[in-house]
Amino acid sequence: MTVRDREDANFLYHLAGKGSLDFWTQLRNSGDVSVIVAPEAEASIALKLKQHGMTLKLKHGDLQTLIDFAPMVEASQVKNDEHGMDWDNYHDLDTIYNWFEYLEGA
Repeated sequence: MTVRDREDANFLYHLAGKGSLDFWTQLRNSGDVSVIVAPEAEASIALKLKQHGMTLKLKHGDLQTLIDFAPMVEASQVKNDEHGMDWDNYHDLDTIYNWFEYLEGA
């Protein structure tokens, strides 16, 4: 959504404080901002935004589906024997913990 001024930013900040939405980009006094809204709050948030003169533009209808289909590398699939981390894939918790242990020992 587009933040036009400080009033819009304060309005969104207030909604976030109530737990109605969460920011995925930094909130600023003007420009585009990305938020996440729980499915059960979407209609209510859309109405509040409309009443304030703002519009909620839906990018992804179901974030969990995107997460479920994102490729993840499991520790058993990792070829790097030292720690297995890279920044190109999602990793399971075991791989992340192994990486922490690797960093502690380095």
